[in-house]
Amino acid sequence: MLRRSVRSTAVVLAVLGSLALAAPAGAATATTTKAKARPSTGCTAPQKFETNRTPDTQITVAVPGQTGEYASRWYYENLPNDAGSKPVPVVVDLHGYSEGATVHRLMSGMSTLGATSGFITVTPQGQGPVPRWDTALTGSPDVAFIGAMLDQVEAQHCIDLNRVYVQGLSNGAFMTSALACVYADR
Repeated sequence: MLRRSVRSTAVVLAVLGSLALAAPAGAATATTTKAKARPSTGCTAPQKFETNRTPDTQITVAVPGQTGEYASRWYYENLPNDAGSKPVPVVVDLHGYSEGATVHRLMSGMSTLGATSGFITVTPQGQGPVPRWDTALTGSPDVAFIGAMLDQVEAQHCIDLNRVYVQGLSNGAFMTSALACVYADR
């Protein structure tokens, strides 16, 4: 059932994407230029990788301004097969309510796609015993966590800062909207 829904979703997205890109007959088409990559600080810093890190390693990040259970959070990180000194995109893949990062990584397939398609995938864990996202636009510990996580990823890896994307499922989709509002100028 899961494979069918993923395929169906991919087909729908592909069709919608092609419809959005198709110009009406006789319409003038604009020429577009590819935006120049904006390398992160990780492109000039020596790459530091833990030798025992696997795609299943939970990476911890300290969250500035947070206390208690919110002061330190974790995420999964999957690097593309050709990670190196060339700036690559990042996709933040957010789980839904009660799902958690471990289950979501397996369901979304973004980590596998990123490894073969040339982008870094980060899958953060929401807060609480029933994982969820606090989508408040001000004062959300989860918005602060995602910001700190992106700071860490950008400092440790060669990222194209013009190509940082967020996607989410259910409560993760709500969080995507909150992040777009709070970090619109990032």
